[in-house]
Amino acid sequence: MIKLLKLSLITIIALFIIAFIYLNTIFKNVAEDYGKQITKTEVGITYASLSPFSGNISVGGLDVGNPQGFKQKNAIEFSSISADVDTSSIFSDTIIIDELRIKKPVINYEIGVNGDNIRTLLNNIKSGKISSGSSSAGSGKKKDVVIKNLYLEQGKVKLSADLFGMKAGEEIDFPDMHLTDIGTKNGGTSPAKASELIIAELNKELLKLKAGKFTDQIKGNLNKALGDLF
Repeated sequence: MIKLLKLSLITIIALFIIAFIYLNTIFKNVAEDYGKQITKTEVGITYASLSPFSGNISVGGLDVGNPQGFKQKNAIEFSSISADVDTSSIFSDTIIIDELRIKKPVINYEIGVNGDNIRTLLNNIKSGKISSGSSSAGSGKKKDVVIKNLYLEQGKVKLSADLFGMKAGEEIDFPDMHLTDIGTKNGGTSPAKASELIIAELNKELLKLKAGKFTDQIKGNLNKALGDLF
């Protein structure tokens, strides 16, 4: 009897481990599929870990591909993303994310014939539609999200060509960001809309960064010209 109980316990533990592994695989595949539909680009994830009991989510090596018409493989590369989800909201229509932390993202900034890649990516997200089959891990029911706090830390902008008086491949520090209450006003927003808001904020900071670099370049050229005169 004891032997049978031990065997049953071992079987249950083994099944739990297998279920957990497949849960993470399903989560990774759904996240990639969702990302592709939202951005209209290739999206790849190196690893993903989901704990439904603690509400902790970890994603590593998330790459968002460049839109069509650009040379670089990826537009944005996220080193790691972690989230703390309110477990009481997991099975509701609106998932509440208490904290979303994005660390060491790299924005591969590229200018093409019709504009830059980040603006094009933002336009893709704005016009994107999600098929019902991809909603909520295949349940067919769409989920909204609320993100109470989003932190973006230690970001870099990498230039794909000579710009702002800098050489291709050089990196510029991207300012840390803290966004709050995404989707709170309306009791939740779609993941696509939340992504649009986040990329829009990234683009806004990128424009500020570009303006600053242009100003620095103009100042540098002016100082050089004055130096040549005198």
